[in-house]
Amino acid sequence: MAGLSVANLSEMRDKVKSWGDREDLSDGLIDDFINIAVQRAVRKTEASGLLTTVTLTSVLDGVFQLPSDYGRTEAVEYTYQTTKYPLERADPTLVNLVSSVDTANAPSYFSTVFDTEFTPYSGDFLQIGPATAAGDTVSFSYYRELQTLSNDTDTNWYITDGTTAVLYASLKELSVYVSDDEAAASWDTQFMNALAEIQDNSDKEKWGGSPLSIKL
Repeated sequence: MAGLSVANLSEMRDKVKSWGDREDLSDGLIDDFINIAVQRAVRKTEASGLLTTVTLTSVLDGVFQLPSDYGRTEAVEYTYQTTKYPLERADPTLVNLVSSVDTANAPSYFSTVFDTEFTPYSGDFLQIGPATAAGDTVSFSYYRELQTLSNDTDTNWYITDGTTAVLYASLKELSVYVSDDEAAASWDTQFMNALAEIQDNSDKEKWGGSPLSIKL
């Protein structure tokens, strides 16, 4: 976030030690605090900086392999006769059912399935139904999963753009570790405020400042 420049794990570690006035704690322990902080931020926000849209090509009828950095789905769109149609999330059982009984219509539903085998493929998949032919494509929008930070030069969006949120959450974890409950509560409050700012900015970017409407 603006106002505090941090480029990577090493620089964030230095900030946590300085702000927490605990140079006596090991680098490995501080790194644990930082990774916990990033995980908390990812779980509690949908930051636009992690939102990615790619074109997936089906490996089998109605089956698409998920990206290796997949975190969670934002939207799936199927193009039929030049028009894009958003698909509705459904249980895998329903997706398989409509694929078995309806082979004439364009897809309406999608589901994600994990640690599955679709011979000869295995792993994590997106399924759509009614199923389309292998080689068809969908537009897939998803939030990327972040890898654990371990090397000094490792970085991610939350380190560089959600800096204060990660710093505050790291200091909260540090305070818990040293049994300073009052400080932990204070840092956690500041962390939540920083997250609210991240989410507000992301929502504005996502919706372009337009007021949301409720469909009845």
